[in-house]
Amino acid sequence: MEVALRAADDKPLDEEGGAGGAGATMSLDGTRVPDPLVLDNGDTVDSVDDWESQRRPELLEAFADHVYGHTLPTPEPDEVTFDDQPLSEGGKKVSIEVT
Repeated sequence: MEVALRAADDKPLDEEGGAGGAGATMSLDGTRVPDPLVLDNGDTVDSVDDWESQRRPELLEAFADHVYGHTLPTPEPDEVTFDDQPLSEGGKKVSIEVT
């Protein structure tokens, strides 16, 4: 199985992991992955503060864009209707309609 890795600008990574100066990578079990200690702009992560305030959000956004996807916003319902009906077996059926 061949996986084509791409940098944040969606350009394919070359053999060394570069993509026109952006997207430093490293090898993990033979697969090129983004280097967690190099910022998207090419600077290195030198402190915990750099990691927490810059690199971690970059990686989370990259995973949201390329792996998990973004969460849809919660819709604002115009009306919520609850219908509570007793069942012959002694239980209860509850229907919720959101429009």
